[in-house]
Parts: sequence; C-alpha cells; structure tokens
Amino acid sequence: MSDAKKNTQQTMEMAKFLNVFLTVEQVVAVEKLLAIGVPPINIVRLLQSVSPNQQMSPGNRENGI
Repeated sequence: MSDAKKNTQQTMEMAKFLNVFLTVEQVVAVEKLLAIGVPPINIVRLLQSVSPNQQMSPGNRENGI
C-alpha cells in the first residue's frame, strides 16, 4: 500500500475513532499536516477541539447557511 493511501486510511480511522465527520478538504489538510511532520497526537487534539456542533453532517450541510 502506498504511503499516501495508508495515510488517508489512517486519517479516516482516526476520525472515525474520534466520532468526527471530516470533509474531503479536512482529510487533505490532515494529510498535509502528517506530511510536514506534525505528530499524530497533535492532530488528534486538534480534531477533539472541534466541537461536534461546529461539524455539519452531510444532510445538514445541504440545509445550512
């Protein structure tokens, strides 16, 4: 498995574990953070600091704004 694909899979597993919905843009941002050497624990803390109320589910995103 390529490193990029492995990182994407790990990112999605991390988000699923934290019960956080990530948009494609957020997944790309997490992958970039990993690529520049940001420790995964810091990324986890960042994801945990995002309130579930700030995250919009796919259904709510269509109705929001």
